[in-house]
Amino acid sequence: MINTIDFKTKTLYIPRKNVGVKKAWGIAIDIGYSSVKVFCENAAACIPSFAKKLEGPLLSIGSVSKTRILYEDLETGESWIVGEMAQEMADEHDSESELYGRKRYFSPMFKVITRCGLAMGMFDNQYGGPSGRPIKIQTGLPPKYMTDKEDLVESMSGKHHFRMKVGEDPWKEFDFQITKQDIAIMPQPMGTLFSVSFDRNGRQVPEAKKLWSSNLIIFDPGFGTCDTFYIKNQTIEDQSTFNELSMKEILNKTRKKIQEQYNEDIPIASMQSNLKTGNIRIKSRKNGRPISKDVPFANLLEESCNEVCNEALDKLCSVYNALFNCDYLIPTGGLSAVWKPDIIQYFSGLETLKIIPGTQNDNLPSIFNNVRGYYMNLIGTLRQMGY
Repeated sequence: MINTIDFKTKTLYIPRKNVGVKKAWGIAIDIGYSSVKVFCENAAACIPSFAKKLEGPLLSIGSVSKTRILYEDLETGESWIVGEMAQEMADEHDSESELYGRKRYFSPMFKVITRCGLAMGMFDNQYGGPSGRPIKIQTGLPPKYMTDKEDLVESMSGKHHFRMKVGEDPWKEFDFQITKQDIAIMPQPMGTLFSVSFDRNGRQVPEAKKLWSSNLIIFDPGFGTCDTFYIKNQTIEDQSTFNELSMKEILNKTRKKIQEQYNEDIPIASMQSNLKTGNIRIKSRKNGRPISKDVPFANLLEESCNEVCNEALDKLCSVYNALFNCDYLIPTGGLSAVWKPDIIQYFSGLETLKIIPGTQNDNLPSIFNNVRGYYMNLIGTLRQMGY
């Protein structure tokens, strides 16, 4: 039986020494539907892609959770709670289009989670900090959404003046300007290709040239989309995005099973709390009196996960001729880690195919594969520009 908490979006801040340049502070940011991932010279970080505007004072007693994130816009005075604690406040009134819609770039929530991600990429720690260096950003979009890049650049550029508080740490104020020229965008799966091509020092690994000149597929099932990227002898042959083969679809299927079995409707945005506990609360009335109980739902989640996994792998075979002409398959992203045994088993009969994990050049969780590759590409570009 699967562990539901493995599917819950995590809050992570990992101080570490990464490669950098002297005259700029590079930040790679992956603003996903489930989480915002960040990679910079002194850290890798991740926060859930969810925020709630605070309409009144936030009450607390005793110690404060290390994952509580508060945000205040110093231009408008608006206050938000961000990440895990915000998810626990989610309800049926939270708009799915704002959370998971393609055109979310100009929503207030997108602005808040993007700023918080950038801020985590600018924290000082034992490995240093920006120290006044200009900020340069690399991000990405699903292949099918690359036509949205002007909207994404527009939403990220401009003046940013806000403050942020994590756990019991003091408030940190941020006041910086980002020009459109400071932002670069690539197709998301390309991030993993760069990640498997460069070591922790930003040096190309010996196998990289062979990879780039072979026939390979990057398979990136994420929260909102499942993306594929097919490279044939250094040429991009195909890049596709499938909305129906994602973690969101797993949760949709699980939601429907819960409705059918228990007559309870749980919004997807609210499911993070259920993933944490492994239970759903069943509520009803008997003789006019309220009754409730908590029941586990890991079996329903596992059933849905297996269904979407098989659909995704069948689609991969259908689109790419059963991978007969493919030398390498590179699964990447958080969902690919869950599906790893199934992927290996599914393609076990292809002796001509080698499966390479997107994590092979680092020890970070697989959710960082794309953003790590963004960063390696960014550092290479900045070096070429003399930074």
